[in-house]
Amino acid sequence: MRRTTILTVITLATTFLLHYATISFGQDRKRIDTFIKKNVITDIKILYSNDSVPHTLNLIFQGVLISNKNSQIIIPSDLFSEYFSSDELLISKSGRVILSNPTAVKNDTAIIFIKLKGNQNTSSTLKIPLNYKGTLLLDYSGQNGKRGENGEEGKNGKITGSTSSDPENGKNGKHGFAGEKGANLQIALTQNNSNTGQGPSLCNLIIHNISSSITDTFKIDILNSKAIIMSNGGSGGDGGLGGNGGHGANGDRNAMYTSYGQFGALGGRGGNGGFGGDGGQISIFIDSHLMDFINNIHVLNQGGPGGKGGKEGTMGTRGVNYSRGQEFPDVRTIRNMNKDMPNLNGLDGVPGNDGPETQIELVDSLK
Repeated sequence: MRRTTILTVITLATTFLLHYATISFGQDRKRIDTFIKKNVITDIKILYSNDSVPHTLNLIFQGVLISNKNSQIIIPSDLFSEYFSSDELLISKSGRVILSNPTAVKNDTAIIFIKLKGNQNTSSTLKIPLNYKGTLLLDYSGQNGKRGENGEEGKNGKITGSTSSDPENGKNGKHGFAGEKGANLQIALTQNNSNTGQGPSLCNLIIHNISSSITDTFKIDILNSKAIIMSNGGSGGDGGLGGNGGHGANGDRNAMYTSYGQFGALGGRGGNGGFGGDGGQISIFIDSHLMDFINNIHVLNQGGPGGKGGKEGTMGTRGVNYSRGQEFPDVRTIRNMNKDMPNLNGLDGVPGNDGPETQIELVDSLK
């Protein structure tokens, strides 16, 4: 099962967004590249809003490059991943960062090391205090099935002197793989009595993944946040495309009498789509003192969609017919005969079943 992913919507400082809203994506990249080429970059700064920071970040970052002459240029969020890297973060193309190394959190503070690509001597260390507010999205869904391989194309026909070889049919596409089942989860919401400085509304969200025997513990502010927990089935992989049939060889143009070209070979069958995975089973145990927060916990455990069947390969074109060196005028109208052939498209995969209804149990003094 893939590890959890956490999503929070963050609003950046509006001054930077308004200042650069009129500059196009391409213009930004060109200006930044020119700045780096003409200047010695000695420092970088990372901009973000920390109004709502959950357990593993998910913030929108912008960057600032500073030269040895103290001139500066902004790296907008949609270009952040092109210029910066980090061993602790997953950085999306939109500039959203997700903490991929949970050991980077010490005493409710994430310590992040960010490097400027192509200049490993220029870096910045961020210390981001976590306040555990916002929307916490925990994804324990099954992985999507892999796509089936495409079938190989058939070899073309060949005529050489008095010998000939027929074109080959395209090979069948492979079937898509089934999506994984969503994890079976036991979730406990308990009071947090540690002295974290985060206030009395902080509690623990403990998720035991029965499918993998892994337990994850998160902190959440029950007055200022909600949790969305997903255990959907993975999507089935699409079936592979059927290989195209080989082309028929042309007839002998210089033959005294009519010389017929070969018919093209059939295309391969498309692979079937993989089955969707079933949704996981989820149980929630919540401390009775926290029962008001139950409406802020949302569970999704839907079955995954089936994969799409692969398309059949096309029939190879017919070789050219000749009579006394002249091409038949009507031969090209019968080169593709797919319309007369049976449907060889792969079948769509069957969707997975939704997981059972979530069981919720109130427990006194759950610890």
